Amino acid sequence: MANQREALPDTENALAIGAKIKMSLSSLNPTERSIVEWLITKGNITKDTGLREVAGCLDVSEPLIVKVAKKIGYSGFRELRSALVSYFNFLPYEKEEEITADDNLNTVLDKVFSNSIQVLKEAQSVADTQVIGQAASLIYRARRVVILGVGGSASVCLDFEHKLLRIGIISHSYSDFHLMLMVASQLDEQDV
Repeated sequence: MANQREALPDTENALAIGAKIKMSLSSLNPTERSIVEWLITKGNITKDTGLREVAGCLDVSEPLIVKVAKKIGYSGFRELRSALVSYFNFLPYEKEEEITADDNLNTVLDKVFSNSIQVLKEAQSVADTQVIGQAASLIYRARRVVILGVGGSASVCLDFEHKLLRIGIISHSYSDFHLMLMVASQLDEQDV
């Protein structure tokens, strides 16, 4: 894992750094998450930024920074810093530019599109075509396809149901928790 990060031969690997770090956020506690969110903000870390400096900026201990670096897959702070510098070198703009009340419509559109493009590039950099192919095969061969999601994910599930229907795969999406439990109890190994 470290050798792959150190080489960083192309933009795709550099973008994967940001995507993989962001994907690790859900496994972190709030303090660790705030540390990582600060670290992945462009401008906070340079090749010369020291561990003591980061700990001071965040008002946390140096060992905690090292622990967080290890928890997200790095050997320590130096390796994480090096990876972040490589990642930042490929970002065409500041990380996830926030829309402000002072922004005009053109600026809002630029920020929305820039952020969307960056997210798509990062997702593409970590996409595993073999896993995607296996998932597609399972969906294609399934007796029943059930898509479950609550909150904001419910509309994504419904959209996926429609996309599957367009290619001739009948599926059902559920957003009600009780219905999910009832449907899940009826599924077997032939279902996805």
